[in-house]
Amino acid sequence: MKTWHKIALAFTLALSLHASAKDSFLIGLKAGANFSTLSGDFGNIQTSIKTGIHIGIMADMPLYKSLTFSTELLYSTKGIGQTEMGYYYVNNNPVFESIDESITMNYFEVPLLLKIKTKSGFHFDAGPYISFLNSVDYYLSLDTSNTLNIVKTTVTEEFASIDYGLIGGLGYQIEGEIGFNLRYEYGLVDVNKNGVSNLYANRTVALSLNYFF
Repeated sequence: MKTWHKIALAFTLALSLHASAKDSFLIGLKAGANFSTLSGDFGNIQTSIKTGIHIGIMADMPLYKSLTFSTELLYSTKGIGQTEMGYYYVNNNPVFESIDESITMNYFEVPLLLKIKTKSGFHFDAGPYISFLNSVDYYLSLDTSNTLNIVKTTVTEEFASIDYGLIGGLGYQIEGEIGFNLRYEYGLVDVNKNGVSNLYANRTVALSLNYFF
């Protein structure tokens, strides 16, 4: 059984237990946007923020007073945008123009967080995460003769299958059900497997809306 299948099975079991332990064990849904890039030296290549999504389920388990253990199973997309000058051919003639590229990494992500809640509804989150790579798509955009050509290539084998890092953030819960989260994810893994000397690690800001049942 694949690793993320095991994780999904564990969360399914948690959902079944939720009905009998509702007072101490909260289950909910969350979704939001990722704004991500990669660390590292890209030389003369101009990089940009890649906008992605995350969506999944979450669980909160109170530990002691205002301290809560929180975990999630998310489908999360991260990556980076790039713009560089290069040559391509139009009617067999070389043209020097900008080339837009982007990389989209699709993960199943599991944050494991400690959450400190305040009486005002705010909470502070911190802890590690681990992500399991599902696929990586590379997009190349060329503007030839006023016609935009987009080429998509799957390059999953060129990236690390597991990513992990640290999360820090804060949130606000409205009346115990609807809430908002803002987090920063600091990746510790070189996701590039091509053997270059730079550390290309995920850097992500995540903005979320969640709902507890």
